[in-house]
Amino acid sequence: MQQRGWFYRWILLGFALIFPMLACSLPTSQQGTLLSSQTDIPLDPVFVEFYQNLGGRAVLGRVLSAPFDDGQKRYQYVEAGLVAYDPTQMEPGKRIRFEPLGLELQVHDDTDIPVIHDETHDLLVEGYWVYSEFVETYKRLSLFAGSPLTHVRFNHQYARYEQFFENLGFYRELKDAPGTVRLLPYGAYLCGVGCSQRSQEYWNIVQNGLIMQPFERFVNAQKWEALGKPLAAPTITPEGMLEQVYENAILYAPVDRPADIAMRPLTLWLGKVSPQTPYPYREQAGTVFYPVEDHLGFLVPQEVDALIVRLGGVRNSGKPLGDAQQVSGEGVYRQCFENYCVDYQPTAPAGQRVRLVPQGVEYAQRLADQLTLPRAFTPETVNLLVSEAYPQVSDSDHQVLQMNVFYRQSGEPMYLVSGTATVTLPGRTLTLSLPPTNRNGASSVTLPPLKGVSNLSVIEYQICLELPSPAPICQSDTFVVFNAP
Repeated sequence: MQQRGWFYRWILLGFALIFPMLACSLPTSQQGTLLSSQTDIPLDPVFVEFYQNLGGRAVLGRVLSAPFDDGQKRYQYVEAGLVAYDPTQMEPGKRIRFEPLGLELQVHDDTDIPVIHDETHDLLVEGYWVYSEFVETYKRLSLFAGSPLTHVRFNHQYARYEQFFENLGFYRELKDAPGTVRLLPYGAYLCGVGCSQRSQEYWNIVQNGLIMQPFERFVNAQKWEALGKPLAAPTITPEGMLEQVYENAILYAPVDRPADIAMRPLTLWLGKVSPQTPYPYREQAGTVFYPVEDHLGFLVPQEVDALIVRLGGVRNSGKPLGDAQQVSGEGVYRQCFENYCVDYQPTAPAGQRVRLVPQGVEYAQRLADQLTLPRAFTPETVNLLVSEAYPQVSDSDHQVLQMNVFYRQSGEPMYLVSGTATVTLPGRTLTLSLPPTNRNGASSVTLPPLKGVSNLSVIEYQICLELPSPAPICQSDTFVVFNAP
């Protein structure tokens, strides 16, 4: 039974973007088959020495699939990637190697865009700077890592530094000691239906694949997390400035000196705040006087002042445009400066009283057709269709719930999207996982018999996608329990 007229409507930034189809260069036959998630899978003998020499399970992770052949070549998935054996190759690094799974992730940085780097400790490879903490590991694995695809990036959701190469990827979590380097699980992401794992992590990488981060290394070093995440790919302006929109501000720097970061007058550009008339110097408990012209200015709460200092001072905030004004009934006060606005809630717990206003989001929405934005996962860009195998089942029958997932703009199926089905039963709910979609965008899960459910009960179910979206992408439908007399 088709239920119409409802699904969640939240719009991620970039709602109008067209989704590119995932680049799936591997033949369909080259998909892993997971033998058991609980049992160790043996390596094919041809890979054993290679696997052990590179560090074994501690470095390359678990073996994920049985070996499989394509022509003369043999393949096997491990967590770090897809190992290949080509008996026709005699050159070192080619007879046994990793396949270029990194290309499937659609991550790419433009080497013409400068980035902040450490010329002393980073390593320049094919126009990309290998992050200093990754250099030692890269040198050890350079024969197998492939060409770099990006400079170092910072993943906000997973709080880690990442760098992508064709065959392998490196990361270091902030909670780890500096120099603790692990391999990104390319193989776990991409080993195929019945094998792929860490779906949310994979789609997080795909979502931000084209958003280069020229300033992020400096932003993290300065602990400027209050600026939020980069929202758009960087651009080079006609006057030769490197510029990038963040959630709460716009950063820019000279192309030849990307570390000389300043902030654009975003508040003035949006034009929504009317400047107030400044007044002569005065003192008030809990505030700091900010002059704006001659001896005239405005009072700034001390906690707002402390945030401004952490973000580089008045040079980056710009002058205040007025006093703090109450903007909500919860005691939130907003004070705007030329370059950003600050919300201040004096009654909130310590550490949560000040935050920047997401003016960068509004700016990027206005210029959505001119910026390269994160790939949007919303009901407006992703088409989720749900259905059941049988419109009615008895309480002793199995029901099959199905989902089909497509890019709404192009109609192309979305590969490797997982889902969760929630079935509402009398007095309880049943939750089941749908495995990653196949190359046709389809996946299904089988329900156990619904013993004890009353005859003619209408059973509602909801399927939600496991995609990084601002709110769940879900669809619902129903079927009937019917026991023939």
